[in-house]
Amino acid sequence: MAHALVNGAIVGCLVGLVGHRSNGAHIGGAVIAALGAFFGFTDAVPLIIAESQSPSAIGNMMEADPFIPTKAWWNNEIDCGVDWFSPLGLLLAAAAA
Repeated sequence: MAHALVNGAIVGCLVGLVGHRSNGAHIGGAVIAALGAFFGFTDAVPLIIAESQSPSAIGNMMEADPFIPTKAWWNNEIDCGVDWFSPLGLLLAAAAA
């Protein structure tokens, strides 16, 4: 959540400096902030796996299921349901932008 908020604030600041009062710039900034929050999480998952296990575990993960980072973003494995903090992070990033 903190990453999404900081990401959205930085993107919003840059869009405000460049786009001024353009509606297209504000919408584009919100989309970029949401994508940044999503890819910030999904790109961190392989690094966390490599740190906790070994770098060769990333190769095993890619052979078994290359979409594990995306599934980890959406699923809550403990309660077998949807992790609502991740979509809320997208909304938070877009709103901050």
